[in-house]
Amino acid sequence: MSDESDIAKLNFISELISDIELIINRHSGSAKALADIEGKHALLMCLQQIGETLGKIKKPLWQALLETHQANAMRNVIAHNYLGIDPRIVLSTLDLKIPQLKEKIDIILAQGAN
Repeated sequence: MSDESDIAKLNFISELISDIELIINRHSGSAKALADIEGKHALLMCLQQIGETLGKIKKPLWQALLETHQANAMRNVIAHNYLGIDPRIVLSTLDLKIPQLKEKIDIILAQGAN
């Protein structure tokens, strides 16, 4: 298990979160971004990549803290369209879960691999 590998993954996720913030800001909000076809697909791709990458985190403490199982489950729904994608869940994820995830990742990265 390599903390350096997990740190690299967290840095990548941090970049994706910055992309999400940029997309949302360009559309004046997450609801408007999801209503735009390009915004929607861009946001879903970012969420899919975040879920995929979180699913590869090896450190058990970080897996629990970052709710990697939940994120990977959402990735599967987006990737495979199991029973459709509920826009309310996506909106809630963008507005609530992503800012929380960003805060947790920022704390981990600030502390290093300890």
